[in-house]
Amino acid sequence: MAHGLGHLAGRAYANLATFLADLHRFERSDAVIAEGLQYTEDHDLLLRSVCLSGVLAESEMKRGRWDDAIADALGVLEQTGTMTVGRIPALTVIGTINMRRGEADAHAMLREALRLAEDTEEIQRIAPVAFALAQEAWLRGDRDGVRESIQVVLDRVDAPITRQDLSHLASWAARLGDGPSVPAGAPTELALQIGGRWQEAADAWHTVGRPYEQALALIEVGSRAALPEAFDILDRLGAHTRRRTVAFVG
Repeated sequence: MAHGLGHLAGRAYANLATFLADLHRFERSDAVIAEGLQYTEDHDLLLRSVCLSGVLAESEMKRGRWDDAIADALGVLEQTGTMTVGRIPALTVIGTINMRRGEADAHAMLREALRLAEDTEEIQRIAPVAFALAQEAWLRGDRDGVRESIQVVLDRVDAPITRQDLSHLASWAARLGDGPSVPAGAPTELALQIGGRWQEAADAWHTVGRPYEQALALIEVGSRAALPEAFDILDRLGAHTRRRTVAFVG
C-alpha cells in the first residue's frame, strides 16, 4: 500500500485473512476481510475482491454459518464467471456444505472443483477439495474412497504443504487405522484426533468454534452422552450424516 502496488496489497489482505482463519482467529480475519474488501472496491481490484470473498465463505463454513457461506460463495461464482481462482474455493464451499446436507449435486460440484484445482497443480488449491471428497466417502462408509481422495494429496507431498494439511492427512490415516505419527507443529485438535483422543478432540474443536468437526469427533467417542450431543449439533446445522450402529453395555 505504501508503494501504491494495489494488486499486491489485495493479495496480502487475502493471504493474511486466510492465515488468520486457519488459526481460527475468526474475529481478526473478519476485520481484515472487511478492510480488504473496501480497499479492493476502492481500487477496482476484482480478482483480489473475489479471493477475499472466497476466504470469507470458507471461514463462515468452518464456523457453521452455512447459509451465509453459500450466499457468499454464490456471489463469488457470479463475479468470477470462468475465472478459475474464484471458482475453486466457491465450488468447494458449496459442494462441501451440500455434501454435509445430503444434497444430490454435492459430488459433481466437488469433482468439478478438484478438476479445476488439479489443472493449477497447486497443492493449496487441491488439498481442501481432496479432503472434502475424503469426508464425503467417509460419511457413506466408503473406506476405499477415502484412501483414493487422500492419495490425491499424498501424490504431491514433494510440493510445499502446510502443517495443517499434513495434519489432516495424518488424521484421515488415523481414521483408517493406519497408525500415523503426529506431524510436528500439528494443531491441537488434529493432534488429539490422530492420537485417538476423540473426546478431547471434540472439546478442542468446540474451543476453536468448529461445530461440525466437534460433532464428528463426538460420534467417534460413541458414548451415551456423546452421541446425542453430536446429533443435536448436526440437527442445528441442518447436516445429514451416517448414524453408525453403536452397541452399549449395561
